[in-house]
Amino acid sequence: MQSEQDMRRINEQTVRDFLHLLAEKNLDAWADLWTEDAVQEMPFSPAGFPTKIEGRNALLKHYSGLPKAYGAMSFPNLVIYPMLDSSWVLAEFRGEIDVLVTGRPYNNHYCGLFHLNNGKISLYREYYNPTVLTEAFGGASELSQSFTRISHKFYDSNL
Repeated sequence: MQSEQDMRRINEQTVRDFLHLLAEKNLDAWADLWTEDAVQEMPFSPAGFPTKIEGRNALLKHYSGLPKAYGAMSFPNLVIYPMLDSSWVLAEFRGEIDVLVTGRPYNNHYCGLFHLNNGKISLYREYYNPTVLTEAFGGASELSQSFTRISHKFYDSNL
């Protein structure tokens, strides 16, 4: 059985791996960090963008267009705040991302609350500035169209 300190270290490393694999666009390895029934919540998402994604397969579908939609990605300035319960991790970081469809940068500040079970993410609640996301895609309708187009390409290719 893992000690509380060992679980904290494992869970914090999972959050670091989450950001690293996302930046590397290694979605297969990234998907392995999630539980089957994992949930991502984005309570302040702009119109046309989901506020909740349920299940590892749905998460993979949501992120599937990332390699073609984004150029260079990095998540600097990571700060992990220890929680009393080691199954929870609070992480603050920046996202510095090149949006290929618009040629604009998408640089946002994030706060992520992760709940982990045995080193796997069961919940990721992501807080970010939705205006910055919308502007990076050229406006609300463009963001919605880009997201829909990316999702359909994944869905159609996996039938």
